[in-house]
Amino acid sequence: MDPYFFRVEHDLVKSEAFKQLNGSAIKVYLVIGLYSDFGTGWAFPSIRTIAKQGGLSRQTVLTAVEELVNLGLLATSKSPGKSTAYRILHNTPVRPSAKDKTAKSNQTKNLSTTPPTVPYILEDSLLGVSNSGTVGVPSGPNIEMDEAQFWAETDPEFGPKQDNKNDSQNNDNSPSVEIPGTPFRITADGRLVSVLNMAEVLIRHGVTAESTRYLLDRYSRESIIKAILNMIYLQKQGRLQNAPGYIRTAMEKNYEILPQVASKLEQRRKELTKQITQTQQREKKVLENEQLAAEEASINLLIDNLKRDELEKLVRQALKSLPDILIKRNPSITNPLIRARVYELANKTHESN
Repeated sequence: MDPYFFRVEHDLVKSEAFKQLNGSAIKVYLVIGLYSDFGTGWAFPSIRTIAKQGGLSRQTVLTAVEELVNLGLLATSKSPGKSTAYRILHNTPVRPSAKDKTAKSNQTKNLSTTPPTVPYILEDSLLGVSNSGTVGVPSGPNIEMDEAQFWAETDPEFGPKQDNKNDSQNNDNSPSVEIPGTPFRITADGRLVSVLNMAEVLIRHGVTAESTRYLLDRYSRESIIKAILNMIYLQKQGRLQNAPGYIRTAMEKNYEILPQVASKLEQRRKELTKQITQTQQREKKVLENEQLAAEEASINLLIDNLKRDELEKLVRQALKSLPDILIKRNPSITNPLIRARVYELANKTHESN
């Protein structure tokens, strides 16, 4: 961290975003910039520190941070048990050299002749929709800009340093069913989980490693899964050209899951619920049969060990205690009702002795 210098680009001062900032937001922007590490660009001042340095109230600082984030001038990252990290987003365009221009031209030609590929495609059974293809909620524009321009970040160290952790949800033991053609599953309570590490999923869909770290630090895994499902659907419909850009926009603007996607997910969830119910009923039936078999085995064991005169006595007692309608057709020990009653009487006799 350098306490004497903080870079503010001319392009920023001349931009429309800068014109929209009030004095408090500019103060917060400058204070965060002064606390930024020149190596990584990330700053970790507390709200109290920013407020004290800028002569502002806590609420004013929070409002200013939100304003800066919405205008694309500031990135934030909040991790459990750690203070919020801030990073000033420098959007000054890099002036390309002649060599860079030639490379960019060749890249543009290659992109124009090579169709985009999608690692995972939702099957028709999952995302079949009407021919109209109407979308009832915001799904974002067709994003055609270069991904690096969209992210406004080229620093390979983008994102605060954190311990690597496996965010794969394979350890989730909740019953779930696959979403065909994707690395995702849905649980009976409607939660979306991934069978793969989420970083791997994002990178497979064209998101850079730096952007992947940013998304995983800032947003929940389930919200990212929803954005990817939307993206896959729109891409399959031919309505999306920049998948990584859409995922970021969907996160920033909090897009709802598309109705067509939500409908098929609910269908899968209901199918899973039905399977779980049927499995539980089968297990209950098996348990009941096992209990009946155990009871029958106990009855047989007891009756087989009774003496003849003792058995006949208990049978007579059982016949007297049961309604005639239940024993009229079969008044012998082979009648299950009589056998059960004999077993009960025999147990009482043994307990009394």
